[in-house]
Amino acid sequence: APAPVPAPAPTVGDNPPVTSAPGQIYGHPTPGASYPAHAGFTLMLVEEFNSPIDLDSDPIWTWSDGGLTEGQVRFQKQNILFEGGKMKILVSSTPASNPQTCSHAEVADIPDKPLSSGEFRS
Repeated sequence: APAPVPAPAPTVGDNPPVTSAPGQIYGHPTPGASYPAHAGFTLMLVEEFNSPIDLDSDPIWTWSDGGLTEGQVRFQKQNILFEGGKMKILVSSTPASNPQTCSHAEVADIPDKPLSSGEFRS
């Protein structure tokens, strides 16, 4: 079988691509930690959430303020929480504050929804 072709380096918005290096682990691994090795698998991404991720400037992750025409939620940054080494996506009965009608995930205008949640995107 042919050797796998490396994926292009990830980017977020207008940020430059993340540079690739052999053995490089992307994301937010614990400094100095050892991660399990498995034959035929190369670990490329680790997310430990030891501290909150700045979703406005992270080179891999971001948030969405969109939504879908189906369903009952609109997304907002405030509903993505980092607590106790975990990322939590909160669903709330409080509607999203000042949502726009557009969404990059949908070609239609998105109406107001009764619930709000978060969307974690790469």
